[in-house]
Amino acid sequence: IDLSANTLGAVIRQMGLSDGDDLGDGVADNDADNDGVDDADEPTIIGDVRFGSGNDLLSLENGTMSGDVDFGAGADTLTIDGGASFAGRISDSDNSLVLNVIDGTVEASNTQPVQVGTLNVGAEGSLIVTLDPEAGVGSELSGFDVSGTATLADGAGLGVRFVSLLQTATSFTVIQAGDLQAGVLDLTTLEGNTPYVYEATAFVDTVNDELLLQIIRKTPEEMGMIGAEADAYNAIYASLNASAPLRAEFLSRLNEADFYRLYRQLIPHHAGGPLLSMTAGLDAVRHALSDRRVQANPGEITAWLQEINFYTTKDQLQAYGFDSEGIGLAGGLERGGRLGTWGLSFAYTSSDLKDPTSVLQEILTNQLFEGGLYWRTGGDNWRLWARGAAGFALLNETREVVTPSVILRYKSDWTGYSFSGGTGASYDVRYGKWYGRAEGQLEYFFLNENAHDETGSNAGLRYRYDQRNGHLFKAEATLNLGRRFGQDGWLTPEIRLGWRQNISSDLGQTTFRIGSGATRVVLNPDQIEGGGPIIGFRLTAGSAMGFLGLEGDAILLDNYEMYSLMLRGGFRF
Repeated sequence: IDLSANTLGAVIRQMGLSDGDDLGDGVADNDADNDGVDDADEPTIIGDVRFGSGNDLLSLENGTMSGDVDFGAGADTLTIDGGASFAGRISDSDNSLVLNVIDGTVEASNTQPVQVGTLNVGAEGSLIVTLDPEAGVGSELSGFDVSGTATLADGAGLGVRFVSLLQTATSFTVIQAGDLQAGVLDLTTLEGNTPYVYEATAFVDTVNDELLLQIIRKTPEEMGMIGAEADAYNAIYASLNASAPLRAEFLSRLNEADFYRLYRQLIPHHAGGPLLSMTAGLDAVRHALSDRRVQANPGEITAWLQEINFYTTKDQLQAYGFDSEGIGLAGGLERGGRLGTWGLSFAYTSSDLKDPTSVLQEILTNQLFEGGLYWRTGGDNWRLWARGAAGFALLNETREVVTPSVILRYKSDWTGYSFSGGTGASYDVRYGKWYGRAEGQLEYFFLNENAHDETGSNAGLRYRYDQRNGHLFKAEATLNLGRRFGQDGWLTPEIRLGWRQNISSDLGQTTFRIGSGATRVVLNPDQIEGGGPIIGFRLTAGSAMGFLGLEGDAILLDNYEMYSLMLRGGFRF
């Protein structure tokens, strides 16, 4: 609205008038702010308003205005009432503006002092100022310069916005007046109207007629961060200047929920998901080797193939958790000998990891190709086995940061290698067609992930990762109870109860740097220590020439669970 050529004065009033039942359904229309005007009827001005040299009035009595207002010269007035709100820059060439915030909010986006003649903030009014710490404004005036009287009623609210990052605790003068009359301010309003990362305290200097705000940056503990969030916080905060839109989004988050909805998008995967997912897939090999199936006679060649589907979930403690879904395929070719059976095994595991706290459900995909050598032997009632293997891993991750004003997308691909080994034994006790089998095994898995850099949107916010190493050494003891049906052809259903104990667990530190920065961020995963129960079943059918089996397991630890379903087949040549 351009009235800058007007010299006689102009009045702009924005009012809300309900027009009755919009849908004609006899149901009251929504009125979220309970001001008597339906939400659909709330008026708004989007854009600038310019006045001329006359005595002008802008009266916002309902709804919102988003834009700058220039009052020019003259005896001008800006009035906010009826729960209305204004957000934008305010300017007045002769510094005689009367600003009345009776019931509503004024959010002045000026980073330099706003020159006014009189300021009145009522008990239902709130005044929000904008600060620019990097402009060198400290204890100097950075809010409203009132040449006459500034009156703040009991219950008046305050708020603060930032256009740059605060580095150290700073005192800002937000009102300087010829005469300051300040009642008891509503400091709960100040808390809810300050960026979540900062804490503001207001106090009045009665000698100099000034209202000051002391602003400090909250510590990670004061923001309720868990360990991994706290470890990354300083580096992420320092990197925000690489993207003005992201910095603005970061500083616009006024409450905990909105802040973490953004902040969690900036934390990379660090929970040890690749290592745990790969070990879940390799369980297919271990289950095949410990199976109570017919041994190959000396000189015979047999083969087996097994497919596994698995789901793992890890809870958030001091690091984020993950959900992982994957599939594995394992097989082997073996030959019977005088000292037992020797075989070659292969295994392929592929899984997708998702962070359940992520807004976007970002995905980290990993694949492992493994080849190994194994030996097993046994008699009528017992089995022994041992294996060793090495693998090659392919991993890739897509990391996104998406807000209403920011879209950042980063990708990274990297490789790794693994070593694994295990041994186990079992013993059967039969009572007619019923049997019980005690099993025990030890397994070790080591994974190295190579260093890698992200590619994508903003180079200043790309993550550069160091290599990551981790291992898992575990023991399991189970008791299988089952019954055999048939002779030449047979069917054996089993139930399995047992215990898994993690002897040594290191899921690997995630170490990265942001952009060209030299500061390394180290994120530690929650280790899966201790043990938990195993509950499972197995159903195997076969004959002297081969077998087919279906098997399921649930492994339940304190902060980690794995569920698997396996299909296995074997045959003789």
